[in-house]
Amino acid sequence: MKNLIDLGERMADNKQLGMSHISYEWWSTSKIAAFLDIGERQVRDRISKDGAFPKARKALLSSCISQPRWRSDEVVEWAEKSYLTDDEISAKKKIGRPRKISSTATIKTEYLKR
Repeated sequence: MKNLIDLGERMADNKQLGMSHISYEWWSTSKIAAFLDIGERQVRDRISKDGAFPKARKALLSSCISQPRWRSDEVVEWAEKSYLTDDEISAKKKIGRPRKISSTATIKTEYLKR
């Protein structure tokens, strides 16, 4: 939550500087990791490869391509959709189909009951 407040404060600072049209920042894996309070490696290896996570962008410079960056507003939007409460998680849990009991298992239990 503190990270969302910090982002809001930086956006307000941008408006004061006359940059009201800018409502996001470019975040690296380290900034995303700090925002989500997880390791940078987890962002790079797992989170960024999730199909629902925003696509990275790279700047094409004169002699090289920059490191990947993500728009902060897209990352925040993804986090709000992806991070669920315990109640929401319980509601979305898939309940598996009941196990099949083979006919031999039924016969064995009938035999043992005698």
